Amino acid sequence: MTQQYQERYARQELIKDWDQKKLTNSKVCVIGYDMLSEFVNLGLAALGIGELRIITSAKNGKMDGILGKFKNYTSYKGNEKSSIFAYVLKKINPGIEIIDVHTEIFNDGYFPLFNNPKVIINTTNNKKSKLMCMNYCKEYNVPFISVSAGEFDGIVDVNPDDQKIKEHFAFEEQLQNVIVSEILAGFVVDEVRKILMPLNKNERVCKKTLRYKLNGIERF
Repeated sequence: MTQQYQERYARQELIKDWDQKKLTNSKVCVIGYDMLSEFVNLGLAALGIGELRIITSAKNGKMDGILGKFKNYTSYKGNEKSSIFAYVLKKINPGIEIIDVHTEIFNDGYFPLFNNPKVIINTTNNKKSKLMCMNYCKEYNVPFISVSAGEFDGIVDVNPDDQKIKEHFAFEEQLQNVIVSEILAGFVVDEVRKILMPLNKNERVCKKTLRYKLNGIERF
């Protein structure tokens, strides 16, 4: 690691048993282009993941999320969204390698696009995309995190089974709320850290479904 990189993550390495090299040598794949994807990618870059593969099927639209604050984008063409991700994440972590892919993922023919990651995260609200990712991860024994968000609530599952993944289908076609997305993304990033770099032998990923309600008396 370069001196600049060491200085950037020196504070994290003050944590007992923290090993930044494990994160630097890891490859994570994120599927999605909405608010959830933005916050998850920002968190992974800040964590120090070495290679981030972003698969987005964004259509033409306005840059109204967090990414728009980094550069004067008023609108974008669909195939530019992944490049905008790369620009922003490089600002946060200049040493990260970004592989951006613009495509829709709805069939097994796209499996090679994943390119053997350590973890796959699906941030979409798309049923077919989630099922395909889950089946791929089961077949190739890759940790899988499914996260979905709506207007007022959201859900996260680490390595969901066939029954758990069905709960995510309720969010299909819903718009992702910025606050819900930000809260869930923080949880997702820490679960990725646990998978790649547990701080002790007893630390495990969450086996329970995390449900969040923005407008509830109890948020979780």
